[in-house]
Amino acid sequence: MTDQTPTVDFSSRIHRLRGILEARGLDAAVLQSPANIAYMTGFQALIYSRPIYLVIAAGQTELVVPGLEEEHAGHAGAVDRVIVYYEHPERGTPGENAPDTLAAALRAGGVDRAGLEFASAPIALRERLERDRIETGDISAELIRLRLIKDPAEIALMRQAAALARIGVMATLAAAAAGRSQLAIEAIGTNAILEAVPQRTPEATINLLQFTTSGPETSLPHLITTARRLGRPDVAIHSRQVSVDGERAELERTFAIGEMDDETRRVFDTAEAAQLAAIAAIRPGVPMREV
Repeated sequence: MTDQTPTVDFSSRIHRLRGILEARGLDAAVLQSPANIAYMTGFQALIYSRPIYLVIAAGQTELVVPGLEEEHAGHAGAVDRVIVYYEHPERGTPGENAPDTLAAALRAGGVDRAGLEFASAPIALRERLERDRIETGDISAELIRLRLIKDPAEIALMRQAAALARIGVMATLAAAAAGRSQLAIEAIGTNAILEAVPQRTPEATINLLQFTTSGPETSLPHLITTARRLGRPDVAIHSRQVSVDGERAELERTFAIGEMDDETRRVFDTAEAAQLAAIAAIRPGVPMREV
């Protein structure tokens, strides 16, 4: 079964951000967070030491990328212009770098006041822009609020991500048995997802994150999965996150190999009751602290 890839209206998202900029008296937004760049344009890249910036101004959107990403960035449909900085002598100039290229682009666009994600943007970037007399303001809170209400495309992608996460979790649980390692059962679940992706979401960009802990390791539930072998009796936690085109869903299960003792069963039942009560309390307008 192939799920239809939802059509994302990036122009609507950019339009809403431009409204925020206008209300704040800002000439442009400079986004560096990979998640927010993907949300606004669909562009996703593996970002290591080379920064990528998205500039959203009133008249156009610009993506500032290293030479390695030049061809890739050219396929970002919601971007009007790609600005490239080169780090090799065949194309670049000595000292060419990302912050200077960004500052030059902002000056050329007549930007005097720029909104940045202070929550993730390096202080050095703010200082670099301010050296060129470009004032900066924090738009982190506005970006969070912008993304709180999900549009139909986001919901569809999250449903696809949840379906894939369930495939992985169920395959892992089916493979769990005394004597098998956490890594081995986790790999079976991962492979089940990878087998399903070409049939269900062949055009999507998929990212996976998972962990499995058991026995004494369950007291430290966010460990990286080790090669510990499951015992009998034993208690394990398995968690999977799947991202489909930047929208993420998580599914986690606590399960037993063999019979739980009375104390473990009591703790499990208490946690389950608390979770069900929280789910029942979730509804529009309810603050999360009350849930």
